[in-house]
Amino acid sequence: MLKIRRKTYTQEFREGAVDLLRTSDRPLSQVARELGVSVASLRNWKNQFLSASAGMADDAVGDDGQPVASAANRSQLELKIVN
Repeated sequence: MLKIRRKTYTQEFREGAVDLLRTSDRPLSQVARELGVSVASLRNWKNQFLSASAGMADDAVGDDGQPVASAANRSQLELKIVN
């Protein structure tokens, strides 16, 4: 029976990948393909780093690399629009 060895990436590589995703206007899938990692891995790293950062709500990005408003920010925006 063959053992399948899982690829491991350094913390520095993961941080660089998330930084690239956050600063580029390319979709998550394209950045993952360019780096040679799976979409799921890059998405997980993004979520881990954003949840670990203090400014998670301000810096959150979706799978397309675009900023995502937190629930609180969306509620405030909706209130402003209604009023």
